[in-house]
Amino acid sequence: MVVCLSGLSALQAGVRIVVRRNTGLLLSLIPCALIAGYVLFSGISFSVYLKKLDTRTRNYDVNNPGNALTALAGMEPVLKSNIIYLIAYAELLNLNKEYGKAIEKYTTSLTYHAAYNTFLELGRNYELSGDTSQALRHWELAGRMAPSRFEPLYLQIALFHSSGQYSSADSLTNVFLNKERKVDAIKIDRMMIDVREWEKERRCVDDK
Repeated sequence: MVVCLSGLSALQAGVRIVVRRNTGLLLSLIPCALIAGYVLFSGISFSVYLKKLDTRTRNYDVNNPGNALTALAGMEPVLKSNIIYLIAYAELLNLNKEYGKAIEKYTTSLTYHAAYNTFLELGRNYELSGDTSQALRHWELAGRMAPSRFEPLYLQIALFHSSGQYSSADSLTNVFLNKERKVDAIKIDRMMIDVREWEKERRCVDDK
């Protein structure tokens, strides 16, 4: 704008453009520029770490998980409160059968965001680590968060059935089979088939 005004002023006699410098304003802009630069640098660095996280999780080799897990561990100082990082790390630890560490990461993620799927995965990891009481507890919590979902009940029924706790399985089976379906989904159909098969197996055991 100043350049244009200068050009126009040359065409008209008697007009002069005066540019005044405000030293105080310029000095006050310096810390603002430094803060903006720091924020920009932090944002770029954070984006780089997220890109690395995406690369490590996508290129995970089940036969050689050490590299990916080592890389994720190195990112922890920067991404330790990032939900995406914590859940991705927990999933890879689960694939590597490090259930205790996976539980730790999932539990940490809950302090930042209580998610339905996180409670389900926590339950699965507790079951795999042998702590069935904690598994049931977390699946019950998931059921309270999403009462229209079938999966928390299905997982509890499966655990009771596999452990021979048939009375507990039967009480939940009735709830499961009479639960209102709001959407048609193949996953629910498959769970329904499993639950009905388990019910038939338990009846056969009772008849014997």
